[in-house]
Amino acid sequence: MRARDPGDKPQKNPANPGAAAVLERYVDNIDTMSQLAKTFEREQKWSDAIAGYTNWLKEYPPNRLRSQVEFALAWAEYQSGNETNALSGFTGFVSQHPTNHLAPLAQWWIAGHFYHTGTNYADAEKNYEWVFQNWPASALACQARLWAGRAAMARQDY
Repeated sequence: MRARDPGDKPQKNPANPGAAAVLERYVDNIDTMSQLAKTFEREQKWSDAIAGYTNWLKEYPPNRLRSQVEFALAWAEYQSGNETNALSGFTGFVSQHPTNHLAPLAQWWIAGHFYHTGTNYADAEKNYEWVFQNWPASALACQARLWAGRAAMARQDY
């Protein structure tokens, strides 16, 4: 997460001079709450991180940090062992933020979920293909081609 630039600070409104201070505290609170959940994540307190990210998403309207928090929530769900919620989170992330720099990683996780659980190699193959087709410049594109081939072979039961 990037530090807030001085240019991000609210401008003073001559009609309501106190509004800028209130808005600035609000923006600082958004950053603080996100950082608190991130601390739980670093400490591997996954249930606390999940609760923190979930509360943050409920508390704050869409803003510049929302996509990062949504990804972090899906990751924390995975780390806590709740792959169903993680799959839902990563799938929602990719559909809502397809141009985000984390979208290829979320799509990669989805493909890996289908491959490693052995539940649906066809879906694994399709999702790996989406990684290299939708994000060809991604560092994951080459690996995704390889894993799409592995999924195709597993699907054919070689």
